[in-house]
Amino acid sequence: MTLANLITITRFILVPFIYLELIRGDHTGITWGLFLLMLAGATDILDGFVARARNEVSELGKILDPLADKLVILAFLLAIVQLGLPWWLFTIYLIKELLQVLAGIFLLRQYAQLISANW
Repeated sequence: MTLANLITITRFILVPFIYLELIRGDHTGITWGLFLLMLAGATDILDGFVARARNEVSELGKILDPLADKLVILAFLLAIVQLGLPWWLFTIYLIKELLQVLAGIFLLRQYAQLISANW
């Protein structure tokens, strides 16, 4: 397990906490939820930097990093739907993400190669 992948895993751990803090709906919960969301964003930047700087780009990281990103965004959107965002906006985003995942699976099967994220 590389350092970059361990940093990515912290983003998975943050997902339920982001959601739970935001759905509290009070000032403190929203403040903490947004802080955790920014922390998740910082880990996204950091894991990419570490992976490239230490030459730790891995096949596992190519899967985990975008999956962690999607889960963070889904948790955030689901929480703000519960706070009043229209469900159809969440549904559109979910459909887009599912189409991207299906396209990624198709490309992986077609070319037998994972494409890593770039800046």
